[in-house]
Amino acid sequence: MSDVIDINEFKKRVRDKEVDQLEEYVYSLYYEVAQGKMTLAQMNREILAYNKEHDISQEKFMELQKKLVERYGYDPDELEKQLLGAAGPLNLPQNNLLGKYGASIEEQAGYRKVIRNATNQVVIFCLGQNIVLLSENTVDLSDSELNEFLVSYKRQLGEKPLQVELAEGIRRFQY
Repeated sequence: MSDVIDINEFKKRVRDKEVDQLEEYVYSLYYEVAQGKMTLAQMNREILAYNKEHDISQEKFMELQKKLVERYGYDPDELEKQLLGAAGPLNLPQNNLLGKYGASIEEQAGYRKVIRNATNQVVIFCLGQNIVLLSENTVDLSDSELNEFLVSYKRQLGEKPLQVELAEGIRRFQY
């Protein structure tokens, strides 16, 4: 009896139950993204936490993904070839930024509204109670369309005071 059971090989095996659990979890995360409650970067972090919590190695996670892709009628090896051929090795910029800058960088999800009328040409960014107004010109704060939007946004927040920052005379360029 020279057969030795390698526990590591056993741990790497992908079971249908694990694929079912991952599929259910990923769909719940996509639902959160679709509702605007979560960004794709946050979803990525949640999946990494899920893998850690369930002691899923990177290698096993790749196998789980392949099984999931097969369920939907795709050949995972062919799909990988197409993705690698089209874009080279897949490196998500946000992962590189988060890896490089860690806690000093954060992703934020909010609202963006553009107002182009006779009074203003302004881009509005809303994140919680913080509002940033960007314009190449001076922002006319008496603009009724701008004020109507700010009032609506403030109501959505439960009448909390808004912290508005003006960025006027901005310049644009391609980098």
